[in-house]
Amino acid sequence: MQSGRWSAVLVALAWPLPPAQAPPSTPSKLVQLREEARQLAARRCGSCHSSKSPSAKPRAVQIFDTERTDWSSRMSDAQLRKALQRFGAPSIPPDELQRVTAYVDAELADRQNRP
Repeated sequence: MQSGRWSAVLVALAWPLPPAQAPPSTPSKLVQLREEARQLAARRCGSCHSSKSPSAKPRAVQIFDTERTDWSSRMSDAQLRKALQRFGAPSIPPDELQRVTAYVDAELADRQNRP
């Protein structure tokens, strides 16, 4: 009887597990990425996208406002991707582009995982 239990344990331990998947971004990581991207957007896009800027464009601020911590919440998935393309201009340092890319990827993944 004892060997039967051990056999069951060994079979259970040897059973193949499903392939590991990358864990989704944690909420705190997403918040951190969003804030980093907001700061970069404020520097690069704030003249049009900041509600506090004298040169703000009302339609631009409707899409996103760099003064809001949830600055990208009104953006569609397509607008997020478009913002990423705009950050891809030749004058953008690679490290900034990498941070914005990480944010956009995490935001889109989070939106996809929402109920």
